[in-house]
Amino acid sequence: MSAAESKATFFKQSGWLVIATSMSGAFLMAVYPILGKLPSEEVGIYVSLLRLFTLLGIGAAGLQIVMAQDAAAAINDELKLRLAATVRAVAKGVFALWLLMLLICAPLQEQIVSTFKITNALAVWVTMGLVLMQLLLPFVQGLLQGMQNFAWLGWSIMLNGAARVLAIAVAVILLKGHSAAALTGALFGMGAAVFAGYWPSRPLFKLRGGTFRWFDWLKRLVPLSAGVGSVLVVMNADMLFIQAHFPSDQSKFYAAVAMVGIGLVTFTTPMASVMFPKLVTSVAKGQRSNSFMLALAGTALLGIFGALVCTFLPELPLRILFFNKPEFWISSQLIPWFMWCMLPVTVANVMVSDLLAKRRFAVVPFLVVIAAAYCWTIHQYLASAPTEDHFTVFKGVIQRLGLFATFLLLAAAAFSFLGSQSAHFKAQAK
Repeated sequence: MSAAESKATFFKQSGWLVIATSMSGAFLMAVYPILGKLPSEEVGIYVSLLRLFTLLGIGAAGLQIVMAQDAAAAINDELKLRLAATVRAVAKGVFALWLLMLLICAPLQEQIVSTFKITNALAVWVTMGLVLMQLLLPFVQGLLQGMQNFAWLGWSIMLNGAARVLAIAVAVILLKGHSAAALTGALFGMGAAVFAGYWPSRPLFKLRGGTFRWFDWLKRLVPLSAGVGSVLVVMNADMLFIQAHFPSDQSKFYAAVAMVGIGLVTFTTPMASVMFPKLVTSVAKGQRSNSFMLALAGTALLGIFGALVCTFLPELPLRILFFNKPEFWISSQLIPWFMWCMLPVTVANVMVSDLLAKRRFAVVPFLVVIAAAYCWTIHQYLASAPTEDHFTVFKGVIQRLGLFATFLLLAAAAFSFLGSQSAHFKAQAK
């Protein structure tokens, strides 16, 4: 395949994922006007619990990457049998991990309810159902990503939004439910996305033979989960700290801004999704690939474009999301800050994905330290911050998010570019 054809294929595939992800994001954004039917404080609870189940799934954060690696590297019959054995074993492991988390969280129900100001304890158990979907979704989507089955991957992504908004509309509008009902709709949407990911890859579950070694597989999963999980912590932990520190009638204004930030991440991640399996396949075949630079440039340009739009029209996304709740529009003062502070972590995500695809795990300890320092810093800041002037405190949290997102970007860039040059010079010396 020529370089021009390779670029055309890359942007065609990433373009489809951008369309699928954008449509899914549009459906997910359509959820929030529906949530306008709820009491305003329930919005913060809904967003916080969504972030909570994302972070509870960090133990398998590298699962999509590992499955994508294994599927992309299955370039002959022997490796395909090994992939099938891996699929069967990991599926059992995912359910075992979820049952363990369920047993741990059960006695902590009252503490979770009080910390996040949850009005209905049923929401905790629906959240645990979402955790299971959060574990299964990267598993099946990783298989599709590694097999470069971007058509079904796009449909899986899209169903996560379309099925969710439909189910939430039924639960909230028709059945008059609150945040627990909305979370049940989210569970239905993720379940549909999991099924769409499983369906084209089901022959792997039926294929017998091959060997699987848990120890070797976990040696790859742990650093991958730590690397990806560190990025997820920086992206998601802020809302949980805000919800735990502020009353629900104040935290809802930060939740509105966080929703817009999620849109930026949704808008820019498809490039990395297409890049990853291409890099893994090229490494397995000993070939060179320009996917990283294409994904990096595309993500940066899309992210800058989104941040610029929100800088010049900060009220626009809030007016779209909360057209029936003008009280949230006051949060527009935070939108430019949040978008520019989220931009470094979205670009860093591409670099981290590139490093992990090439199994260059030396960056992982630095990412973990940055994520841990970020959580400690936010905790210390909020512990001494007043709750009265909440918008000033919100801006302080966002600024610290931007600082540690920049640290992530610098660490990833150092290992991506300086590390590759060092390896190149060593190879030349040999």
